[in-house]
Amino acid sequence: MIQIMKRRGILFLIIFVLFSVGALFGDEADGILRPAQASAPARMSISKVKVFLDEEDLTPDSPANGKIKYSTILSYTKFRENKMFTQKGFEKEAETTRLRLMNSGLFYSAQVETRESRKNPGSMVVYITVRTGFLLRFGSGNAYGLFGKAALGGRRNLLTGYLGYNKSGVNYVDENAFGLPLILGAGAFTNLPQSFVQKEPLAFDTSFKAGIFATPDISLGADVQALISTQDGTSADFTLSPFFCHIALFSEALKMKTEIRQFNFFGREERGSSLEAAINIECIPIKQITLAGLLGGGLVICDTKINLTDQKIRSGYTAQDLTSDCYGLFSAEFRWNALSFNMPPCFPVDIIPYIFTDLALAQEYSDKSIRLLDAYGVGLAINFDCPVFAYFNFSYGINHQGKGKFVFAAMQNF
Repeated sequence: MIQIMKRRGILFLIIFVLFSVGALFGDEADGILRPAQASAPARMSISKVKVFLDEEDLTPDSPANGKIKYSTILSYTKFRENKMFTQKGFEKEAETTRLRLMNSGLFYSAQVETRESRKNPGSMVVYITVRTGFLLRFGSGNAYGLFGKAALGGRRNLLTGYLGYNKSGVNYVDENAFGLPLILGAGAFTNLPQSFVQKEPLAFDTSFKAGIFATPDISLGADVQALISTQDGTSADFTLSPFFCHIALFSEALKMKTEIRQFNFFGREERGSSLEAAINIECIPIKQITLAGLLGGGLVICDTKINLTDQKIRSGYTAQDLTSDCYGLFSAEFRWNALSFNMPPCFPVDIIPYIFTDLALAQEYSDKSIRLLDAYGVGLAINFDCPVFAYFNFSYGINHQGKGKFVFAAMQNF
């Protein structure tokens, strides 16, 4: 009982710190003046937000007509009419808005300019100018391909179809549903071709997502997944996964992502709950070099195990070695952006060799000893960025026991 209370205490502490940090990023740090701050000497208000898409002046009433909506563009900024900012916060938000728009993958270019209003001296007019990007999406994974379309109806959404040997289906997500900071999504998949040749039992994987954007940088919500399998008769496993995510775009050369996610498992084979958190930082000190770091950890709340997987510890450990009740993880990569070119007709390709190290400390609740899990090695990332969004990652790592392993993943580096 004492041990369970300790685990719950750790969980409540993490949640408390999480929402405290969220409040810091979402309120004081954004430079927005709240009513209690309105008497601050350095302040400025927004008189109007003007949006120009492909040289067309958009308004809230502008019809979509196949173009991205005014409300979609505005969802990437904190600027609103009559909202007040400190001068520092105002300047910061102008640059961050531009970075969010470019990071969205919906636009070829984005500019944010500010001028003092002639009609309302002392207030500011914000001019957001964007050029529509390529909205089709292509990609692939392990034995399947995908095709998608972004900004259907001019909204902040993505519809993706999957077709292949081990995954076929469809997924849809809208990050500004009904013109509100509301996240809604659903997906359904099957491995019918794979089961047809009797390599794996027939399975159906369905999911649902719901959440909100507390600010343009902070999202929280939950994913629900149901996996139905015909192995040994029909069985169903369910996962409920609440999440919190904060993305900080400091500049084009520095960004940080923080995510906390709780996993609750309900099924015939696995039941229990765990909590994991990670902070990922990427820095580009010079054009050809990227420095990346990942700091993470996790703990079991009850009746399950955490699997670190060979994509977190990239060396010769068995699956059993990589399971634990709690862990702390640090990973670092030194990436060389060696070659970038366009594959006809317009698919960008990046060839990125890198060196890496993975270090983790893992422990079982029943055992006070701490295990060191490590990996040191080299890798090669082949990235097909927007609009393809296909990523292939090859690495080989060795641990302090001299055991090596080759790892392939159809995904981006951490």
